[in-house]
Amino acid sequence: MLRTLRLATPISNAWLLPDIPEGPILIDTGHAFAWRKLQRGLRRASVEPQDLAACVLTHRHSDHAGNAERLAQEHGVNIYAHPADAAMLRGDVPRPKLKTAATITGFMSALE
Repeated sequence: MLRTLRLATPISNAWLLPDIPEGPILIDTGHAFAWRKLQRGLRRASVEPQDLAACVLTHRHSDHAGNAERLAQEHGVNIYAHPADAAMLRGDVPRPKLKTAATITGFMSALE
């Protein structure tokens, strides 16, 4: 069975696959404001950011990709994402404006 560890808060998504033979793989990076929680979660698993073999982003939303740029730039982590999401995350194309209701989901979408 593949062991998975959740590293972030309920509104910030990050999962670690620590037992991959090529090295640990991070699935999503959580919100940028949850950077310290991500670091603590990695350390609890005896993993430093630079030890990651890769990071796979499920999609571009800020609660999934918020720390991707930092992991890549500061720690040399290879980030893998769908090409359309990668273009938006790099700023090559504008992010679409979201039409949302006044709900917690709308608030979270605004953070994107």
